[in-house]
Order: sequence, then structure tokens, then C-alpha cells
Amino acid sequence: MMKDMEFEMNEKLDEIKDTNRYIGGAIRKITNYTNQYNNILKSIGVKSFDEVDFEKEEERYHIMTAFEQALCAARSHQGWIDEGNQIYLTQIGINGSQAQKEMTLFLQGENKKLNSDVMPTHEDQLLWLNSMYEKFRGCSIEYAKSKGMSTVSNIALLKEVKE
Repeated sequence: MMKDMEFEMNEKLDEIKDTNRYIGGAIRKITNYTNQYNNILKSIGVKSFDEVDFEKEEERYHIMTAFEQALCAARSHQGWIDEGNQIYLTQIGINGSQAQKEMTLFLQGENKKLNSDVMPTHEDQLLWLNSMYEKFRGCSIEYAKSKGMSTVSNIALLKEVKE
């Protein structure tokens, strides 16, 4: 009887140790996510970031991602943006022909550097991607409007409940 109780007690202690490891891991993850969130806030120069801000940032993400993917495709297709990336660009409200023109100009600049034995940098690419965002900012809003839609639904936003 005493051995059974001792066995059960040791089993429960082991379960507590396992649970504490999981809790510790979760705390580390939350701490890391909080740290990353604070780093993001600092890097974009704001004190807080809500759902509306997130939706606005979504357009930046999609424009830059579409052009980044299109750039990778164009590099492997003799400078031409492939069909899948043309579809993506169209879905966010960017004319594919204009995107191709921007791509051609960027690749020509890159080739000019390469031909002059100057190494193109990742920073060059990031500057270009940011310039594509600046040039096409608002495209998804206009595209949504043309279909009678909006990019943010105030009804669906999560709201803080004031007590």
C-alpha cells in the first residue's frame, strides 16, 4: 500500500516536472514574441499597432512580396514575370504591363552594375521593393473600390471592450 502511494506520488512529481517544462517553453516563446513585437514597433517608429494598422501594413506586404517573387521569376525567365506572379500583381490591383516595365528597368540597372564589375546588393533590391510600394501604394484600395468592396471592414474589427 505504501509502495503504491509512493509510486503514485513519484508519478505525479514527474508530471509536474513535465508540465513545468512546457510552461517554461511557453513563457520563453511569449517573451520572444513580445520582444519581436516591440522591435517591430521600434523599427517602424510607433508605440502601438492595432488591427487597422495591421490591415494598412498588409498592402505593403503584398506589394513588396509580389514584386520580390516576380523578381525571382524574372531572373529565371530572361527578365519576364511569369504568369503566376502576373496573376498575383493583378489581384492586388497592379497592372502587369506596368509591373513588367518596372522589372525591366530594375534588371537593366542590375546588369549595368554587373557589367561594370560592381556587385548588386540586397540593399539595392530592398530600396527598389520599397520604391515599388511607394509607387503602387493604394492600388489594392482602388481595386477593391472598383469591385464595390473595401479592404477594411469596420464591422468585423476586433474592438476593445471598455468596462
